Amino acid sequence: MSPARIYRFSIWLPLIVPVVLIVVMNVLLKGMGMPKPSGYLDVALELVASSGLYGGLPYVVLALWATWWIRGRPEPDIRRMMFLAPLLMVVVFAAACLIVGAVADRMRVWVGVAKLGIGTIIPLGYAYVGCAVLLRRWLGPPPVDVTTS
Repeated sequence: MSPARIYRFSIWLPLIVPVVLIVVMNVLLKGMGMPKPSGYLDVALELVASSGLYGGLPYVVLALWATWWIRGRPEPDIRRMMFLAPLLMVVVFAAACLIVGAVADRMRVWVGVAKLGIGTIIPLGYAYVGCAVLLRRWLGPPPVDVTTS
């Protein structure tokens, strides 16, 4: 699989994973009657699921842009942007929260949502970056070493 294709797929992981998780958990819990996980596992699953719900719409904007941006870029540029992506998502999410807060005339509430989101975006974002790095390593051709000639 080409590196660009792996990176394009990886861009959409923060939307794919929560959707799949929500569907699977609903099937397991409601359809098959399995007990709900408890403790840290429950918290982690709910965090990932809610990240897709709260950050999904702002992330779609960023993901569409990133998918377009990758076209024709060399892999080092893509990798550099990949490591900046969680920080870009912080900006996009915070801006979306401020816009909603201004429109709804509930700025204080939405500033709080932005703060909670930022605390979630950074660790989850870099977890997805780690997934992208692993996918690239496992599925792609070896990277081209541009330092030797």
